[in-house]
Amino acid sequence: TNNEGNGILIIGEQLLNITAHHNFMEDFESPVRTIGHIYDGKEVINRHVCDVKERNLTVLNVDYLMMGVGGDDSWGARTHAIYTIPAKNYEYAFRIVPIQKKDDPNKLARVKIQTK
Repeated sequence: TNNEGNGILIIGEQLLNITAHHNFMEDFESPVRTIGHIYDGKEVINRHVCDVKERNLTVLNVDYLMMGVGGDDSWGARTHAIYTIPAKNYEYAFRIVPIQKKDDPNKLARVKIQTK
C-alpha cells in the first residue's frame, strides 16, 4: 500500500513466495546468471549489495515454489533431495485485489472465488 493505504493484495490459492523490490532482478546479477545460462561472449557481472541502486519503480515477483541454490557447504555439495523441486509441470493460482485503507485484508483473503 502507499501512504494513503491504497494498494493491491495478492491472494494465493496456496502458499506463495512473494517479493517486492525497487529494482529489476537483473540489477542484482547479470541476465546471464539470472536465467541460468552462460553464453559465449557474455560477461557475468557480480555485484555487491552497495552496487545496487534503488529505482523509482516496484517490481513484484509472485512465485509458487522456490529452491535454494546450494548444499551443506560452498564446495559443490548438492542440495538434499527433500529440499529440491522435482522437474514436472506445476500450476498455481492467485488473485490481485485492489485495496483501500478501510479494507480488511484478512476478510478479503477469505472470499472464495468460483472456479470451473
